[in-house]
Amino acid sequence: MTSRSLLCSVSLLVFAAVPAHAQEAPPGWDAYRFGMTLEEAAAVPGLSFEEGDKESRGSQKTLHSASDVEVGGTPFRVFVDFAVGEDFTEGWLSAIRLSWQRRDISEARCAQKHGEILERAGTRYGSLKRHEHRDTEHRFSRYSAFKQWWSKENGFKKFAIDTGWSEKPSGNKAQTCEITISYEGGQPPAKKPAAGGREF
Repeated sequence: MTSRSLLCSVSLLVFAAVPAHAQEAPPGWDAYRFGMTLEEAAAVPGLSFEEGDKESRGSQKTLHSASDVEVGGTPFRVFVDFAVGEDFTEGWLSAIRLSWQRRDISEARCAQKHGEILERAGTRYGSLKRHEHRDTEHRFSRYSAFKQWWSKENGFKKFAIDTGWSEKPSGNKAQTCEITISYEGGQPPAKKPAAGGREF
């Protein structure tokens, strides 16, 4: 089995039924764990990142995956966010986002995809808070669901599913559905990263 197919197989476990841990906060996604440095995240086998797609926005750096991974039969692009601070110039892994977008998709199908992912997430993390908003005049819909955890030791963590559907009166993006699954970590690592590591 290739490292690529291995990663895809492991990714399916994101929403696997594990009742004993259904209420535990996720420590990250797949083999990517909150608090990792860029060097550590880049060393995780199976998923490569495009060096040319690094983004920098103030106190955050983002790497984009070079290819998609399948989660529940749906291909997602992975975005790994690193928070940067005075003591962490290389950054520490603070959020992971999985993004799926399709054009020419009906609102009903978009809502169905959201529901399918929500069902899998509910099996893994328990009940999620939900919100739904439709604007028929401007032809867009928003569906969201999330759960958050907080502890003195580990800080704040959040899991969320956000889905947006919109219809434009003209152009190539007539009907677009976008789904984002996000994992947010809490505290920075207790140990300062070693000097001489990989820079952004």
